[in-house]
Amino acid sequence: MEQRMEPINQEDTIGQAPQMERERHLAPALSMEASPMTLPRRRHPLTTPKGLLLALLVVLLISAGVLVGFLKLQTPQVPAGRVQWTHAVGPLSKSTPTVSNGMVYIGTRENMIYALSAPSGQVIWSTQLGHYTDFPAAVQSGIVPTPVVSDGLVYANSQDDFLYALDTLTGHTIWSFHVVGGDMAAPAVANGIAYIGSEGGVLYALDAHTGRQLWSYQTLDFLDVPAAVANGRVYVDGAGDALYALDAISGRKQWVGTGRYTPTVANGVAYVTTSDGELSAYDAPSGREQWAFFSTHCCGFTSPPLVVGQRIYIYSLGGVVTVDARTHQEGWFHRLKVGGTWTTPVIVQNRIYLIAADRTFQPPKESLDIFPDKDELDVLDAATGNDLWFYPLGGLVFSSPAVSNGVTYVGVDDGKLYAVVPPR
Repeated sequence: MEQRMEPINQEDTIGQAPQMERERHLAPALSMEASPMTLPRRRHPLTTPKGLLLALLVVLLISAGVLVGFLKLQTPQVPAGRVQWTHAVGPLSKSTPTVSNGMVYIGTRENMIYALSAPSGQVIWSTQLGHYTDFPAAVQSGIVPTPVVSDGLVYANSQDDFLYALDTLTGHTIWSFHVVGGDMAAPAVANGIAYIGSEGGVLYALDAHTGRQLWSYQTLDFLDVPAAVANGRVYVDGAGDALYALDAISGRKQWVGTGRYTPTVANGVAYVTTSDGELSAYDAPSGREQWAFFSTHCCGFTSPPLVVGQRIYIYSLGGVVTVDARTHQEGWFHRLKVGGTWTTPVIVQNRIYLIAADRTFQPPKESLDIFPDKDELDVLDAATGNDLWFYPLGGLVFSSPAVSNGVTYVGVDDGKLYAVVPPR
C-alpha cells in the first residue's frame, strides 16, 4: 500500500519554530512561578521593626492631639476685650477716672485736670492747677487723687496743698482751699459738705459750694486715704491703723477703732481692713467690734473691702478674697500673679473689674526684679471668681478702673487713658 506524503507548508514551519523555541525557554520559568516553594515570602510592612516603630509614633501623635483638644474644651481660653479709644493726657499717677453725665474726668502729675467725652475720648476742656512758685524747679507737683463730681462741681486736690472746686462744664475754678500740712487723698463729698484729710492728720469739713471751713478735727495720724460718709457719720482712717468715727455735722468724735484703709459701711456695720490681713466689723453707731477675720493668703490686704449683699470682697497682692458677712468664713479665692498693683477693685452688675499683673509675665531667672512692667484689666464673675475676659494694657496702673455703661476707663502710666469694652 502506497503512503502519500503531505506537502509541508513552509510558512507554518517558519512561524511555529520561534514560538516553540520561546515555549521551550519559558517552560522552566513558568514551572518556577507555579511552585510556591521556590519564591521568598513577602512580609507586611507593619511586621518589621521599623514599621512597628512608625505605627507606634502615629498612635502617640493621634493620642496627643486628642488629649490637647480635650483639654482645650475643658479649659477654654479667656477672651480679650477691645479698646474703644485711647487718649494721651500726659503722665498719670494715682488718679482714678471719674465718669459723670457723659464726661470722664482725670488728673495728671503735671497739675492738669482733663474732661473728656466718654463716648469718643475727645477733650472737652483742660485746666492747669497749682501754684508752681511754691516748689523748686526740679520738683514736680501733681494731682494724685481721684476727682470727685457732685452737684455741678468737680473737686480735685493737687500736691500744691490746695483743694479746687471747678465747674464741670467749663473747668473754671469756683473756689480753692489751702489744706495746712498738705492734702493726701481725694475728698469725700456728701450732703453739701466736702471732707478732706491732710498729711498733718487734720480732717477738714468745708461747705461744698463756697469752700468755707465748717470745722476741723486733729487726729494722731497722717490721713492718706479718703474719708467715708454714712448715716450722719464721717469715718477716716490714718496711716497708724486708727479708725475715727466723727459726727458729720459737728466733727465731734464718737469712737475710735483699728483699720488702715477707707472703711465701707453697709447694713449698720463698718468694715475695715488692715495691711496685715485683718478684716474687722464694727457696729457703726457704737464702735463695738462684732467680729474679725484673718486672711491666710499672701501679703495681707491692699484695698478697702467691697460689700455686695452678704458677700465681702477684698483685694490683696495674692488675689481676691471673699468673706461671708453672716458666717465670717472665707468663700472663693481668685489667685493673681505676684506684682499686681495696690488698687481697689470695682463691682458692677455682678462683675469684678480689677488691675492685675500681665498674665504673660515670667520673672527673669536669677533676678530680684520679680515685678512686671505692664498690667492688665481682669474681669471676673462676682459669684464664682472665674475669669470672664481681660485686656492687656500699655504699662503699669496705680489707680482703680471706672465702669460706666459697659465701658471700662483705665489710666495707665504710659500717659494714656483707655476706654475698653468687652469682647464681641
